[in-house]
Amino acid sequence: MPAESALRDGNTADFDLIETMRWQPGQGFLRFDRHLARLYGSAAELGFACDPQKVGELLRNAVDRPDIALRTRLVLSRSGKMTVSALPYEPHAADKAWRLQLARVRLDSSDMLLRHKTSRRDTYQRARAEYLISRADEVLLANERGEICEGTITNL
Repeated sequence: MPAESALRDGNTADFDLIETMRWQPGQGFLRFDRHLARLYGSAAELGFACDPQKVGELLRNAVDRPDIALRTRLVLSRSGKMTVSALPYEPHAADKAWRLQLARVRLDSSDMLLRHKTSRRDTYQRARAEYLISRADEVLLANERGEICEGTITNL
């Protein structure tokens, strides 16, 4: 069973699944089907209870300001309990060039939980802490083979 193998690999800490989505007036949730596919796939693979009807209901209820863009975050616990939060979406200036840095801390390519968006954020927080905020808008993470995998707050 995949959830058991994740636990055998030393990932015994309790964690939640996370899905962060942008909601745009007139468009709804951007890339909604892809976000849900990732959430449902992770839940199934890791043995999380997940009620798709409840997901939709909670997300619809969270979007109570139809006139502004929102950053929504859904958190799913192993038992199926879900919470959703929504904050105003604040885009970066279109003409801003991001300052990128490469973290010294490395991801472990054998850690199967890295394929999923989870609340396990220690490595990402350590990577961001390597640089002053004035030196990096984003810190990229590589694995032990030097392959760039993701950012601390972005996907590649």
